[in-house]
Amino acid sequence: MDSCPSNSSENIPWQATLEGILSNLKGEFLSAIDTNALKHQPVSKKLTPEALFMLYIILIFVILTIIGSSISAIELFCKNFEKEIRSLMIDGNVKSSNTAAYTDIKKKSFEPSVCTDVWKNCKKYFECFSIQNNCRKLLSTVSGEEHLNFLHGIKTFALYWVMLSHINMFYATILRNVTAEFQHFLEMPHTQFIVNGIFSNDVFFVLSGFLNGYMFFDYYKKRNGKIPWLSFYVSRFLRFTPLYLILLGFYATLFPYIGSGPIWPTYQTNPLCKENWIWNVLYLNNFQTHKTQCMLTTWFIACDLQLYIISPLFLLLLIRRPKMGFALIIACICGSCLISFMLTKHYNLIDGASKLSFHTHDMKTYYGRFWLYFDMVYVKPYTRIGTYLIGIALGYFVLQRKYSGVKKSSLITLCVGWTLAFICSFIAFFAIYNRDESDLERALYNGLKHLLMSCSISWIIFVCFTGQGGLINWFLSLPIFVPLSRLSYCIYFIHIMAIEKYVLSIDDLKDFSFVSSVWINWQLTLETVCASFIVSLIFERPLLNLLGLFLRESKSEKKTQ
Repeated sequence: MDSCPSNSSENIPWQATLEGILSNLKGEFLSAIDTNALKHQPVSKKLTPEALFMLYIILIFVILTIIGSSISAIELFCKNFEKEIRSLMIDGNVKSSNTAAYTDIKKKSFEPSVCTDVWKNCKKYFECFSIQNNCRKLLSTVSGEEHLNFLHGIKTFALYWVMLSHINMFYATILRNVTAEFQHFLEMPHTQFIVNGIFSNDVFFVLSGFLNGYMFFDYYKKRNGKIPWLSFYVSRFLRFTPLYLILLGFYATLFPYIGSGPIWPTYQTNPLCKENWIWNVLYLNNFQTHKTQCMLTTWFIACDLQLYIISPLFLLLLIRRPKMGFALIIACICGSCLISFMLTKHYNLIDGASKLSFHTHDMKTYYGRFWLYFDMVYVKPYTRIGTYLIGIALGYFVLQRKYSGVKKSSLITLCVGWTLAFICSFIAFFAIYNRDESDLERALYNGLKHLLMSCSISWIIFVCFTGQGGLINWFLSLPIFVPLSRLSYCIYFIHIMAIEKYVLSIDDLKDFSFVSSVWINWQLTLETVCASFIVSLIFERPLLNLLGLFLRESKSEKKTQ
């Protein structure tokens, strides 16, 4: 059942956009009840050429996975078989006359009779797809940088924060009525951590800037300033793009086939993705409006890459002219805050989602104002660069302390730091909580909230890096967070598909209760993690293995020349 109440001028089905789903789902479902659409049988849809193409790509990966896994299984069998025979010979259970037979068995192993260079080359590529090897890597609780283990915990919690915010945002759209219980839930102080899920992106921007800065400065120091600039950009692009395109292709071409229901979309290919996919490929989709973006949540991927591309301007200046580097960073942070302030003041934008409880009586008007804020401020690199640069500056600062031998901060520094971090985060969450604010207050809040939250996050990273984070550092460094962190890229893409599938497949609206809210959150979280694990095994890990193999071979070729 497709209709276009919010995008009729563009002839776009409402299910094709997040804005359309949030604004129209309840009304369209009630309309489906009135027209007895609930009794209709699901209409079968033929696969389009683009859907078939996507299926062929998936099939290729599955076949390669089977081949790689078979090779690993055969090799493991051969090794175990040889060990068993060898142990029998050592124990004296195999007569010396059977030594020749053992040798003959070894020669007739499951490897090819002629182990040519061609086979060796093919084998190393096939083994990139081995489920056994990839599962071992994925579930390993050992990370390359032990002193940065706390970052896995931070990334995991930030990711769940994103999911929690998105799940509950969609959960509100499938409620039968806005009851007093639901209104009370929205007005509770702890609910601010859910509705203000927009701050979770600040965590990721700070982490991204910190890791970029830390690794760049460390590499620059060890290699005496020799930076392979081509690799700096190409490896980043190859690290994220292939899986991005596969999941984007699945969402655009195959997602419409995986569900059914009275309001499930009847289109075969997402029309927005069919028309505007090139914006995603070029990582410019955050400069589109929310009504024209394919897979709206990918704005972060585009914005993060844009900031990464221009980061050497700040990285090199910090190394060669530290004072000028910090001056430029401070100027850009102030400029970013000022832009957010001016845009909010000029266009009378809302403050994000922190005042959701004030708008439950007219959600459609609220969503209209929210999407204007989203397009003007939320997804743009010039409003996000401040957060990213705080991460870069932090990476430079902690590395300079490390090389200068300064390891611990004084007790006074720790007390002041924790106090300021608490104040900053408290202001970010509760400055305009449960009260009407003036236009100037709202503009100031939008201009400063991301800066304040970034400072709080940076302090936690700093104390954990120096080993003075106490219980927080211990908890964030727990081994369980390492494999979950490895799944974060897949989870970020897949969670929104799981949510959309759930809400578009409903056969009845829900009545609010805290128990049902918790159940839906855990259900969708578990489904997302399981699906992400499978996708990572079949697509992400093999692609990363191939990239690593390619980089190692490139380095070895340079050494031989």
